[in-house]
Amino acid sequence: GSKLIYSLSIFFWSLFTLLVGAVGFFTGLTAVIVLFSLRFLVGAAEAPSFPANSRIVAAWFPANERGTAAAIFNSAQYAATVIFAPLMGWLIHSFGWHWVFGVMGVLGMLFVLVWNKLIYDPKDHPLANAQEVAYIESGGGLVSMDQPKQDGSKKEGPDFKLIGQLLRNRMLAGIYLAQYCINALTYFFI
Repeated sequence: GSKLIYSLSIFFWSLFTLLVGAVGFFTGLTAVIVLFSLRFLVGAAEAPSFPANSRIVAAWFPANERGTAAAIFNSAQYAATVIFAPLMGWLIHSFGWHWVFGVMGVLGMLFVLVWNKLIYDPKDHPLANAQEVAYIESGGGLVSMDQPKQDGSKKEGPDFKLIGQLLRNRMLAGIYLAQYCINALTYFFI
């Protein structure tokens, strides 16, 4: 389910971020390889959070509210950079660059505990009443997305044949290119 995937994504992102702080123990080419490898793993660990977020938004929001919810998620990643920049600047100034990765990694791991305590499927959430779940479901919310099927059959997995269609679609190719450019610009300015 989405909760587990998100938890694992945040945990491993945090772990690899924490380990980046230890790159200073290596020298020369070894340091470069370790740093590149860990940063690659940070990206790989982060990648499932975006589809997991889409699933959570689809479960918790009616169709007409999903755009706003997704926009809040997407803008929050940039807002977090602004919010944590003073802390990171202070850490670098006071203790050195590697402490930023250590502290942010530990904060991420602590967030996993908060996430697991607060996030549920709509039908399982202790504070969501039947009327709220019915409202979400009537608006197209997929409140049973992560629930086992009623007939006891196994849930269907992804159809990997569709990946080829996604890669050949011209409209999506434009989106991929735009996302690449946005990321390049974002990291340049950060």
